[in-house]
Amino acid sequence: SQPELMHKYDILFMPDCKNIPLKTLNELKAFVDSGKKLVIFGKDTIEKDEHGQPLPEDIQCQGWGRC
Repeated sequence: SQPELMHKYDILFMPDCKNIPLKTLNELKAFVDSGKKLVIFGKDTIEKDEHGQPLPEDIQCQGWGRC
């Protein structure tokens, strides 16, 4: 991922993402924590890393409140 590109925008759209690298998820969380918006749509939520392993509950998007 390229976090410097991400922060040029006020809103990001992420369609149907099932798995995501933990590093990328941390970058997205920092994006949201900075007051920007992340819109995730599709039937699945982000719960697993790129290896199919469950993500720690404290970093899963459901706890962010604005996803």
